Amino acid sequence: MPTAAAIASPAVLVVCAVLGGLALLIWAYELRLLANLTGSDAAGNGMTQGFAALALLLLWLHGMIAGDVDGAVGAMAWLVGYGCSCDREISAREAVVRRYPDVGWDAHRLAELHDPQALGRILREAPARFSMLTPAAHLKAWLSFADDTALRDRALAGGRSLDHRTADAVEMLDDEFAAGTLLRYLPELDLEPTPALCAAASRVLRGDIERVYRPAPDDPRSYAEFMDRLRGETILPALALLARHGCDVDAELGAVASLALAYQDDPARAPMLSGLAELRHRP
Repeated sequence: MPTAAAIASPAVLVVCAVLGGLALLIWAYELRLLANLTGSDAAGNGMTQGFAALALLLLWLHGMIAGDVDGAVGAMAWLVGYGCSCDREISAREAVVRRYPDVGWDAHRLAELHDPQALGRILREAPARFSMLTPAAHLKAWLSFADDTALRDRALAGGRSLDHRTADAVEMLDDEFAAGTLLRYLPELDLEPTPALCAAASRVLRGDIERVYRPAPDDPRSYAEFMDRLRGETILPALALLARHGCDVDAELGAVASLALAYQDDPARAPMLSGLAELRHRP
């Protein structure tokens, strides 16, 4: 598991330390106040309750400073997501939450923040800026910047350099939205054609092909419409790459050819069908 130092810059770590320390101090003060809300006379109790309310307000402000309007728990989630360990602060918050049985959502969120995988998850999976990307970042994080023409080449080069890119690609293929991105850039990622990748990619491609409308004989549709419905600029290169690297996609290639014949003829259709035939039954 990457450490905070491995995934966050020194400046981020300094901010983490300052904000984390501030949260811990305020929570320690709040815990002391909560333990003594009714331990004095009326005037003393009123003063204690006033200071407790002030401490809660400070924690809310701390959450705002951290960039999350959901309060202290949201602030800690932000810090953990950017690689700052907040275990002491999380435990302090949990001690307060346990006093109130009707705050189950806070307890659930805090438990999730104890998960080692939560540390640095934002930096790994969804950094706000390209400059935040590191070799620990997920392939989908690099590809999220590939649609920017100014960053495309660097984003793809960074994705190709990841030693975990093939495993990341398999994960992306299990996500409906990430799968489309992965297939679009598949020919440029130099992935290893592992059995897991072949199976996941062929499953997604098969589903995409099956969803393409098949016109009836009395409903002539153009070849251009077929290519548009198929998303041919993405599906065909992906199928070709997988076939050339030994993945068994014969069924998917045959399904595309069958669909193409259901649409009107076009000068571009014959070369496409010929290319598909060449890719099938490769040794």
